Amino acid sequence: AHTRRHNGAANARAALDWLIARQRGAAPRRVLVTGCSAGSYGSALWAPWIMQQWPTARVVQVGDAGVGVVTDTFLRMGFTNWRVNVPTHVVDAATARRVSMGTSVSMADIYTSNARTLAAATVG
Repeated sequence: AHTRRHNGAANARAALDWLIARQRGAAPRRVLVTGCSAGSYGSALWAPWIMQQWPTARVVQVGDAGVGVVTDTFLRMGFTNWRVNVPTHVVDAATARRVSMGTSVSMADIYTSNARTLAAATVG
């Protein structure tokens, strides 16, 4: 047996910090935020934060194969096993709390949260 450690949020933040540090004041015009399978959740959760970093950029988020067709056990334990701790600057407080508690959260919940968080932004 072996232990799996999921550090996706820490890895994503490190990559974004690295990118921001090297942009040298030039904001991008377009940004694609994407992920496949579990990465679909990450891309949807990080898209609002990325939009806040570059408010003039056209940000498109595409999640491939993150439809959430999983068992009830996975819904209860998946986020807990992944040790997901979503800051409220990524999604709204209610959704962040549900994710952090391991409560069932669907992709529809995440996209709805994004819409509430980014109510003033143009999404498309």
